[in-house]
Amino acid sequence: MATDLTGLIGSVFVDASFKATKTEDLSIPQDALAWRETLSFTFGDAVVKVDQLWHDQRSINPAANDDIDLQTELNGFGLAIALDTARVVIIRPVGGALKVGAPVTFQWQAWFAAAGDIELVGEDGIVVHVAPGNEWQTIDATHKVLRLANQNVVEDDWVANTAYGLTDICKPTVPNGFYYECTDAGTTHVDTEPVWPEVLGETIVDGTATWTCVDNNVVTVDIIVAGITA
Repeated sequence: MATDLTGLIGSVFVDASFKATKTEDLSIPQDALAWRETLSFTFGDAVVKVDQLWHDQRSINPAANDDIDLQTELNGFGLAIALDTARVVIIRPVGGALKVGAPVTFQWQAWFAAAGDIELVGEDGIVVHVAPGNEWQTIDATHKVLRLANQNVVEDDWVANTAYGLTDICKPTVPNGFYYECTDAGTTHVDTEPVWPEVLGETIVDGTATWTCVDNNVVTVDIIVAGITA
């Protein structure tokens, strides 16, 4: 990521469009929503301007946290980005739900009023915070850390002769690096553990339950932050 953003032109574009129809009605009633907003930024340190752009991708283990410190995070050249104000924050988790929030110390201000405040982003969801005003998110020595917390848990071992519901997750009694989601609810075999498949998406019947091989519950997070240092 280049540190010289002179000439930067960028924008955040949000487009929401929904339509509900009922085709069996001759009149075909329709309730439509169309909403579009674009916020553009250029190089500089005034309103609707940015002079630092940071992107990273993190992998967060089940039940673990990753703290993003925007006064010490490094860009592609190994230099601290040292933001004073964040104007754009985009977070996109893949592989599980993610809590975005304020840790106990050095918590962000703005949309997190206090330590422990959180925002929950579902799997494959996206959270976007954009504010072109000067006073949106001040980053300083005591308000600089944004915490990302993987909401996938460290799963329990498989248990024989046990009822499991849809979306329950277990891991083999001898871990193999994969987890298994219950995709047909039922009761596991009375005493014999399945021969677990090790290819994502493959299934195994276990008593009256069916398990599907899923990943290791690591959440991969794309993070984009744009802001100013002056």
